[in-house]
Amino acid sequence: MPILMLTARDAVEDRITGLDHGADDYLTKPFEFRELLARLRALLRRSGELRPAKISVADLVLDTGAQSVSRAGRSVALTAKSTPCSNIFARNAGRVVGARKSPSMFG
Repeated sequence: MPILMLTARDAVEDRITGLDHGADDYLTKPFEFRELLARLRALLRRSGELRPAKISVADLVLDTGAQSVSRAGRSVALTAKSTPCSNIFARNAGRVVGARKSPSMFG
């Protein structure tokens, strides 16, 4: 899910920190509503390109659109809390995933 930070903090260091901590875009207040809408449209256009609807890891297939998981062709039931975690793990297959200080990692 794309993350747009909407904040009054406008220093360069604040923008860098926000982007380095996972934001896809950063908009400071005050802002023009038309610019906010344009940035949201841009994020939504890119989100489909950056994050495919289906993620495959070996015989595991996670369909992010349908919020379903299958392994070796068989459906796997997931709880509401385990679905976002599975998404994070599948997108980071082969890498160590650590908790960030920000809860947005699971957003």
